Amino acid sequence: MKQRIALFWPGDGRDTPNQQALPSITEATLQMEAALKKLGRESYRVEGFLTKPHHAIEKLGPIQDPMIGICVHWFYGPHTTEGVVGKDNPLLLASNFSGQWPGLVGLLNTGACLESLGRPFSRAWTDAPDWTTDEKFMNSLVEWCQTGVATYGEEAISYDAPVSAEAAELAARVAKEFQDRRA
Repeated sequence: MKQRIALFWPGDGRDTPNQQALPSITEATLQMEAALKKLGRESYRVEGFLTKPHHAIEKLGPIQDPMIGICVHWFYGPHTTEGVVGKDNPLLLASNFSGQWPGLVGLLNTGACLESLGRPFSRAWTDAPDWTTDEKFMNSLVEWCQTGVATYGEEAISYDAPVSAEAAELAARVAKEFQDRRA
């Protein structure tokens, strides 16, 4: 993978939330820059928040380098997806896992949008005050920098959760009511 990595800021369509998140996103960007530098990578910033789909098209569309979206507050998935759909350069969505800001929610929302569009991407997050000290985060970042993909085990995922007969019956009734109202 290329040594130069573009860092960008997905943003809310409204200026006030972006301005309120500016200290947090600035700090997270500095943390990511330090983590990448520790891995011998060079990063550069895409200027400003991506607050509308056309911003993503204009600012991210021309970039062929690997890209990292810094996710620290609420934003809309299309503000990123429009600029990266149809591209194949490595894409990572990274978030601080903060209880103050819903950056991880924005990351997951954008991930769902990218998934629905068939655009490959990876995710990484940390709650460490110094991102370079979080071994799991750094291992994910190393993997992404080397391969363009960060993978995670699925051992904790259960695809067949037990459901009581009463809960299954209630779910079937509710589903039938929805169907009946739409028919």
